[in-house]
Amino acid sequence: MPPDVQGDFPVLMQSVEKYGVVFVITKFGWLYIYEVSNSILLYRQRITDALIFVATKSLSDDGTICVNKAG
Repeated sequence: MPPDVQGDFPVLMQSVEKYGVVFVITKFGWLYIYEVSNSILLYRQRITDALIFVATKSLSDDGTICVNKAG
């Protein structure tokens, strides 16, 4: 993890074969998107200010469902 988010850790790693990427969502609410074949970070964005307790892949599409402190 980058130095500005010490103590953060992944709660979800989801591979999306259709696009050749891996989504990583962390406890502190960061979304990282990596390209699989070269392990290049494509995108990094904070998606919530609240701590994420659990995350899972959506069964109906290639999306993700996250539960944070706010619900």
